[in-house]
Amino acid sequence: MAFRSFWKGSITFGLVNIPVRLYTATEDRPLKFHYLHKECNTRIQYRKYCPTCKKEISQEEIIRGYPYSKEQFVLMDEKDFEKAAEQLERTIEILNFVHIQEIDPIYYDRAYYAVPEEGSAKAYTLLREAMKKMELAAVGRIALRQKGHLALLRPIEEAIGLETLYYPESVRTVQALSKELPKKVDLKPKELEMAVELMKQLSAPFDPAAYHDTYREQLLEIIHNKIEGREVTISRQAEAPLIDLAEALKASLKRTREKTKGKGKTELPKAG
Repeated sequence: MAFRSFWKGSITFGLVNIPVRLYTATEDRPLKFHYLHKECNTRIQYRKYCPTCKKEISQEEIIRGYPYSKEQFVLMDEKDFEKAAEQLERTIEILNFVHIQEIDPIYYDRAYYAVPEEGSAKAYTLLREAMKKMELAAVGRIALRQKGHLALLRPIEEAIGLETLYYPESVRTVQALSKELPKKVDLKPKELEMAVELMKQLSAPFDPAAYHDTYREQLLEIIHNKIEGREVTISRQAEAPLIDLAEALKASLKRTREKTKGKGKTELPKAG
């Protein structure tokens, strides 16, 4: 499938202006299902209905409203949203440069590629190579789909990647779950030692190709079996019994040692 850009604008820092276009860097691959009426297998329809006027309405008759009191709304039209975004509408304004390790992954939202427009290759390459040399990433602002975002720009091979970031007020803190988290737990030194050893044995370079979506595969298998009229059977892993933590660590270490015996490196487990 051909890539299509969905946004055109410029990266700006200082007096430097770099025209770019954005492409999504990831894609969802959902299996599409329809909701059907159980009685007759007909697709369910969802209709827009006004209970005051007691009639169905079209999309053209719908506006947005911000609730400021009970059943009281500030009415908004498209011009209001355009006005809010006009300052950032077509710019990725770089605010500062940071070490990427300083950013907790919990702030990451969606990933894109920024690609240079015609005539901006030199400035684009200059920014990319300068970030590589300094081992820095850029934090900026961008408006996408009528919403303001923080943005992280970083070199990815020959491209500049852009990740939208959540603002702090959108991220829930660990403190909000403090009552749910363990406070003082008595860990024995031997247990910690075995856990560290197990982690060492299971350590390997990250290779995304080693993982695959087993849920999607099993769901497709069920669908194909139903189409062919075959009985649906999916093998399940037996639930691990609850055993003493130290015993579980010993057994895990023994198993990984047996698996890796005679091998040059630990095999990555498949995601399940």
